[in-house]
Amino acid sequence: MTGGHTTDLLFYDPSAGVGEMYSTDRHGNISLIKTNTGWRGSWAVIVACNLTGGRYTDLLFYDRSAGVGEMYSTDGHGNIGLVASHTDWRQSWSIVKPCKISDGRFTDLMFYDPGAGVGEFYSTDGHGQISLLHSFDNWRHRE
Repeated sequence: MTGGHTTDLLFYDPSAGVGEMYSTDRHGNISLIKTNTGWRGSWAVIVACNLTGGRYTDLLFYDRSAGVGEMYSTDGHGNIGLVASHTDWRQSWSIVKPCKISDGRFTDLMFYDPGAGVGEFYSTDGHGQISLLHSFDNWRHRE
């Protein structure tokens, strides 16, 4: 999120609709970059990844109850900008994980629905669109 040499942190409080971004140093200290308010209180998953190829880490938000996925870019100062919104996602994904499956330059995504035993891999295109690479319906089921 800041482009530094250490990992930045995002803390999300769904009941308050607040996301706070922090930078870290090499000594275990954290510093508030920015408090963002007005966030949806129903994000089930927030994933840091490279969706745009920009200098800073992008964020993928998934709202299971609404079947919505939104992709945001960050600017290094704690601000986020909507890249794309998807309103037709499955409402039963329990895991959304960044990964490297294709040979594209952007982060690929793995989605897993344990109730249905479905896993899907998607590539991203740098502009907020995703394309299905492969779908599996024989993954382990969990009720």
